Amino acid sequence: MATVDIKTINDADFYRSFIYKTIADVPIDLTGAHLRMMLRKHAADVTVWLHLTSDPGGGISIIDPAGGGFTVLITQKQLERLPVDSYDHSLIMTAAAGTQQTKIWSGTLTNSAGPSR
Repeated sequence: MATVDIKTINDADFYRSFIYKTIADVPIDLTGAHLRMMLRKHAADVTVWLHLTSDPGGGISIIDPAGGGFTVLITQKQLERLPVDSYDHSLIMTAAAGTQQTKIWSGTLTNSAGPSR
């Protein structure tokens, strides 16, 4: 499992591409998989500040299933609603069969105020 720390500013979209690979640098097939990412102030908290999924319009797009490729989009509007602070997050994959869940990564997301105008 990897650690992914994300830094955002609340006056711009956050958009990044990722490739899910093994330690040996072999892409992991995401065909039929479902991805979800949740932000909480602390990992053990019940309150979810932001929830992204690979459902249509959910912020995560699997762009190359066989090659392990996906993107994460957090819109400016979502970031404006997210208080300036640090959050714990994790990305979970549910396999195509729907029974096996794998934590792809965990880390922090730091949302900062955009530059003053």
